[in-house]
Formats: sequence, structure tokens, C-alpha cells
Amino acid sequence: MDKKTPLCKDCRHYQHITTLQECTRKVVHSPIDGSQTWPLARDERSPMFGTCGPDGLHFSSLTSLSQSIEKSRYWPEYRSLLKASMNREVLDNSYSGDYRLNPINDWLMDAIQHVFSKCSIDVQKALIEEEKKNG
Repeated sequence: MDKKTPLCKDCRHYQHITTLQECTRKVVHSPIDGSQTWPLARDERSPMFGTCGPDGLHFSSLTSLSQSIEKSRYWPEYRSLLKASMNREVLDNSYSGDYRLNPINDWLMDAIQHVFSKCSIDVQKALIEEEKKNG
């Protein structure tokens, strides 16, 4: 193995639980019961069956993970502003009680979070400021 070949243990998709060394890049669905699991890292790096291959085609360094953590740092603040806005909307429409995340609203929040995470940090801050102005 070449020294330039990336090792799975240095990849952000690598997960080591007890004796399992899994690749969390993609989910594998069981054709028997529909359960979801992650493939073994060694299977993903297999030259015959793996999608990553011996060269580590899908390798993503841990430093890129820290950048994604930086981008998602503002999500809790934005989420709380959105929930407060939804709560006001529910109360303004004369519904009684507090706003709760039902499965549909939870799905909507996941979709908003996905889009929010793709924005630059400057755009995320601007969205927060805009929500504060509207709220």
C-alpha cells in the first residue's frame, strides 16, 4: 500500500463500534426486513465489490468534518426562531395549546435544516437576522 493512499480510519465516514468497522457514507437496506445498516469498511474498499475501492475514491478527511460542524453551528438558533414563529402562527389562528413537532412539521424542519446547512456561514447569519427582524 502506498503512503499516499488514504486510510479509512482517517475518513469522516469511518465508524468503529466494538469489532465492526463501518462506512457511514451510504445506507444499505436489507431485502429481508427493510432494516438499514452500514456496510463494512473493508467491503467498501474491496476492489471487486466496493464502491470506494482500494484507492479510497470517496475518502473525506476529518478536517472537512470540522468545517461542516462550523457550518451547522447556527442551526439551533435558527431552529428555535422558526419554532417560535410557528408557535405564534398556531396561536394567531386560535388553536389552543403549544406548537409541537408532529411528523410532518418534523420532516419540514429536516428539509429546512438540509438547505440551511448548504448555505455559507454569512448567509446563515443573514437568515437568522432576518428571522429576528420578522419575529
